[in-house]
Amino acid sequence: MVNYVLIICCVFFMSFGSCVKEKQVQVSRNYAFVLKVYSENNINYVEADYVQYVTGDRAIEEAKKNGDADTRLVNGEKVYSVPGDFYIVNEHNKIRKLAVSDNVKLDLVSSNDSKNKKELNTFDDFTNDYKDKLFLLTIESEKIIEIEEVFTP
Repeated sequence: MVNYVLIICCVFFMSFGSCVKEKQVQVSRNYAFVLKVYSENNINYVEADYVQYVTGDRAIEEAKKNGDADTRLVNGEKVYSVPGDFYIVNEHNKIRKLAVSDNVKLDLVSSNDSKNKKELNTFDDFTNDYKDKLFLLTIESEKIIEIEEVFTP
């Protein structure tokens, strides 16, 4: 009799555990140009245009497709290249409105102001200097949790 009770308890707990759904946190990392930064109802938002940031041979191939690759002759043969060994592909101009976490982590390239000896890694610093720069956005649970500026020469 004790074995039956033990078996029933085990089956109950096993089935109960399978009914509880674990919430899976989706984390994505996307290269993007930030087009706008603003606050609405005490929440900071970013409007971003996702892009593909490619390097090496893939960068050259993508640039060739779009007629943007540099060419030069080497020993009579045409050689293709791209400046800085990277290329940005923007096939879709879909603008995304993304909420920014209150605890967003910032990693800005121009993070050291040598004149003032001040670290420039605050959200206000980002808000004042984001145009025409490439960022890698880390998004978790539909909020940006990290903004990393990508150095592009």
